[in-house]
Amino acid sequence: MASKKLESITLAEFNQRLDASNARRTQELERKDAELTRAEQLLSHYETTLDAMEAELNAAEEPISYAARLRPRLLELANRTAEVANAL
Repeated sequence: MASKKLESITLAEFNQRLDASNARRTQELERKDAELTRAEQLLSHYETTLDAMEAELNAAEEPISYAARLRPRLLELANRTAEVANAL
């Protein structure tokens, strides 16, 4: 049974590989941070929109159709969600 030779690399080669690996990991981390930021922005937008909807419905002086009021806002939120999902 023949034994395999171990590959030796120089310190410079090791450092080059290490730097390349660190650069890839940094890029991946930055991409994930950007995704997280975008998701947080979406959630913040939802919260603001829902608060505005609640205030608008509570301030209405005459009875309104909830479906008619909610449909455009919910459609807006669905579109924003689809944008974020496509980006991810």
